[in-house]
Amino acid sequence: MKSFSSNDFFLKRSFINTITLTRVAAVFILFIDTHPLFILILSIGVGVSDFLDGYLARTWKCETSFGKHFDQLADKIVAIVFLLFFYHLKEIQIWFVILFILRELLVVIGRKIKLIEDHSNYFGKVKTFLFYVFIIFIACRNYDNEFCSTSYSFLVLLSEILILYFSYFAILKSISKNIQDKIVVMLGSTMYSAYLIKKMPGTISSLFVFLVVYYFSAIAIEIKIIVLVLFLLAHFVVYPLFEKIYQKEDVAFYTIDETIAILILWLLPFQDPLLWTICFVLFRFFDIYKPLGIKKVETTNYLSKNIRIIADDLLAIFYTIIITYVFKEFI
Repeated sequence: MKSFSSNDFFLKRSFINTITLTRVAAVFILFIDTHPLFILILSIGVGVSDFLDGYLARTWKCETSFGKHFDQLADKIVAIVFLLFFYHLKEIQIWFVILFILRELLVVIGRKIKLIEDHSNYFGKVKTFLFYVFIIFIACRNYDNEFCSTSYSFLVLLSEILILYFSYFAILKSISKNIQDKIVVMLGSTMYSAYLIKKMPGTISSLFVFLVVYYFSAIAIEIKIIVLVLFLLAHFVVYPLFEKIYQKEDVAFYTIDETIAILILWLLPFQDPLLWTICFVLFRFFDIYKPLGIKKVETTNYLSKNIRIIADDLLAIFYTIIITYVFKEFI
């Protein structure tokens, strides 16, 4: 009976590992056969096989350390090969490939030095699901040029933002508590700029971000949108952790909200240094004194804490933009 059980486990484990190995081997055929239908079938196949080998390992109760690490390695190889291939087809841009590969390297190094947990968390699982949806979506477009033609570029950009968001915050959730707190404080205080002059953290962080975005004002609008959306998404992860560290709500040194407001200003086609200066002064005025309903928005009970933290800054930048445009047109 023991011999049968042992053989049964070996056969099942071998079958699962074969699925994983086949997924890795198959993906390299991309550089041999680039027929659109084959690419579509392969993208669906690797997604299904990634789900299948994990599902079978859990169902048959034959999970092993080797199998887990082999599956993780296979996922990384498949993902990187697909991204390089789609970059070769000019379906995605190099910045996304670089940021994705950088994230995978950070995970490998972090797990090697025991800084990052071995198992995937919620963010990591969502990232993997979104990634396979992403490559299938691109493969569908490659197969049929009319597929989602009106909104294709937007959906690709949105997918890239969400994949990077879940990718990097999967790391944040997996690292040790001590390191996690340091990263949260660094992000929450806008690269520690809020601590430079402790009596005016919001103004100093706003000035820091203002100077950076002004310097890069000529950068592509797509990059600006990506940065803005990533900071918005980061706020909803970082703020609860930042609040937990300080054990109180609306910590003065939390300045991602001001950063988000300045990033919205970054989207505008202002080139004149005078207009930029006016925007900065107006924003700080509205954010500090909170007139015209800003104070009510900040203290209302109808919004969650996460929303309240950024709502007053969004309203302040809204007033700032209106007044600046009036100044630009009529003065």
